Parts: sequence; C-alpha cells; structure tokens
Amino acid sequence: MNLTPLEGRSLVAALRTELDPQAASLFQDRELLLAPPFLTIPAVSQAVAGSSLLLGAQNVHFENKGAFTGE
Repeated sequence: MNLTPLEGRSLVAALRTELDPQAASLFQDRELLLAPPFLTIPAVSQAVAGSSLLLGAQNVHFENKGAFTGE
C-alpha cells in the first residue's frame, strides 16, 4: 500500500479510533508495528505518538521496480 503522508496519517487515525479504546487488553500480549513507506514516516510518526502502535521502516533495494522490500 503506497499512501501519501496525508493518507498515511488518516489511516493511522482510523486505526487508533478502533484500537485505542481496547489498547489495555488488546496489546497486553502482542504488539502492532507499522512500517510505512519512507516518505510517510514523519507523518505516521506523529500520528502514532502517544498510542500503543509501534513504528518501523522498510528497507530499500537497488532495482527500479518490483517487490523487494520486507525480505
């Protein structure tokens, strides 16, 4: 999913609306990590601040196109 920074922030806001009320029980024995595309990391970082959601990053690859992230 390749979202713009604004779309990424909106997605996290929607996730938080659903997950924040249940965070105490939902994240007691599990974690949820989001790994957005590089250009959306600053916006998503602000959106996850103060929540139980974790933020990670995807790797990069020298090929011009193809599914090379996450290996």
